[in-house]
Amino acid sequence: MNALSKAGRAAFFTATVITAALLAPTRASATVLSMEAYQPVLWGSPAVSSQFVEYSLQVLSSGLGSDQMFANVTRDDGTWVVQNLPVGFEPGTSTLSTNIDSNLFRSGAAYQTTLSALPVLAAPGFTAGVPLALGAAVNYLANDPFGRTDKGPFNSPGLPSNLALNFGGPLSFSYHVGVPDQQQGPNECGPTSAANSLTWLNNNSGLGLTQNTAALRDILKDATHMMTSPATGTLDNKFFAGKNQFVTENKLGIVTHAVGGGAGGPSIANILNELRAGQDVELALSWGNGGGHWVTLVGLIRIGNTTGIWFNDPDDGKTKTNFSWLDGDNGFTIRSYGALNGGNVVDLAVAESLSPEPSSFILCGLGAVCLATYSWRRRATP
Repeated sequence: MNALSKAGRAAFFTATVITAALLAPTRASATVLSMEAYQPVLWGSPAVSSQFVEYSLQVLSSGLGSDQMFANVTRDDGTWVVQNLPVGFEPGTSTLSTNIDSNLFRSGAAYQTTLSALPVLAAPGFTAGVPLALGAAVNYLANDPFGRTDKGPFNSPGLPSNLALNFGGPLSFSYHVGVPDQQQGPNECGPTSAANSLTWLNNNSGLGLTQNTAALRDILKDATHMMTSPATGTLDNKFFAGKNQFVTENKLGIVTHAVGGGAGGPSIANILNELRAGQDVELALSWGNGGGHWVTLVGLIRIGNTTGIWFNDPDDGKTKTNFSWLDGDNGFTIRSYGALNGGNVVDLAVAESLSPEPSSFILCGLGAVCLATYSWRRRATP
């Protein structure tokens, strides 16, 4: 999202609600759907075809609780194509995308999109739709065959997950408004994701940095920080060392730390706690077929036992936010990046916190406190 101009808005919007709180919004939703597209996904610099199709949509929303919706797409034969995609969490006009199994899209078929205040448990009945065809292909990881040098060269993402999603039960989420989506150069996913995070934290916690996101990326990748190689990417230990070097040089008063709690990596519960505390988070994943990648986390949502994340990918060729459901909990995979036959696993999460770490409300600033309290009062039940 190109949301840096919104730096004066609330630092972040975070809330925990029960699903029943969404049943009676105080006014009709003002979320407006303005664009939809389906595009085949290619992977890597050789442009390897995959069994993924990217679904993207553009919405206009206030970002407030009553305008946070769930988009569902049904094909004319009743197939549930896109399931409970959470939209309208970013104020203003924003673009969101998710990758689906290419078998779900049939060119020329009609597709019906509905927005609901609640997650739905089954595909909405098809009544009328619009015939759609595939657009131009999008290329993920065109500049990132290594990314994480520790993981070697990228080969393929593996196949889409075939696990059924199970929606229901309480809903909770944390969403950071205004996280930038800077595009990377060759194998620069590590420093670029970190630059996105530092920009967001600087805008909303007043670190005193004067550089824009691109300039921060260029500093972080250089030979005195992360030592990113345009040929082979960034070593994980250099990622930490380079960020800490930058923090020390600029006397930022923040602490970089890994998020633990999972099987060989972070747990979803701990990541959610980091977001709720107003901390920025970068996620690192590795593919079983080779290669690794860094992305900037924007938010996390849980619907019952089903969890999804919003994230900004520095190497998807677009300024937008991605969304994906996750498979697993302690040791989880990102469905839209391949979960079968090698797939991927999120094995590292890195967060920054102010030192000493204040409460999330102090990090928010008064404006965000008011927004979070206002939304809670609107959505919570007695």
